Amino acid sequence: MLVWSSTFLALALLATMTSAQSSQTPPQMSSAVLVLPTPGAPISFEQIEERRESGGAAVETLRMNVYRDSSGRVCMQEVTRGGSDLTRIVDPVASHVIALTKEKTGYLFSFPKSGEARFTNFALAESQDEASPPSLRAESLGKRIFEGIEFAGTRMTAVREGEPRPTKTVEQWQSADLKLIGLMVVSKGDTNYTVRIQRVRREEPSPDLFKIPAGYEIIEVPE
Repeated sequence: MLVWSSTFLALALLATMTSAQSSQTPPQMSSAVLVLPTPGAPISFEQIEERRESGGAAVETLRMNVYRDSSGRVCMQEVTRGGSDLTRIVDPVASHVIALTKEKTGYLFSFPKSGEARFTNFALAESQDEASPPSLRAESLGKRIFEGIEFAGTRMTAVREGEPRPTKTVEQWQSADLKLIGLMVVSKGDTNYTVRIQRVRREEPSPDLFKIPAGYEIIEVPE
């Protein structure tokens, strides 16, 4: 799964959360992070995550609406049949993330200020209990344009000595200018996980998306 590195690691983990189980319990992790809180590049898109196992039909596991404004703030809304179950607002200027649940509770997580954020691919991470960690092989996939944006592709393959098949393959398409991942495909055994963007809009999102609605209880979560 894609997260942000260095001091943005905690922020990335917060940006992969599902709904809280009680008003005092912060949400738990679930989804990939495809955009960084970068100023000067407003953008909005739908994020679709699917998982396929044992050759079966693809099953949609998560749909999100994602927004980034010109100041670099990011809003991520999980979408279900009943509407938005969880909204995360990342504010790099205030150095905090607020997770808003459908129970009208907001969890505030602070993170330290740092330099420019970058993506780190944890989809290739193996268990620390592995006796013989696999070696990694990288290859460029060239350039590709979709949703009107040019992406550079990379395929990382994890290979373990003595095994005929790769243990894991991660294909990733990234726009360095927009700090955006457009597509990631992770293959491991008979399981394939895909996360992609669609319906991209290069315009300023509504400021209301980054405001805490009235009536929410805000709980500050210790570092």
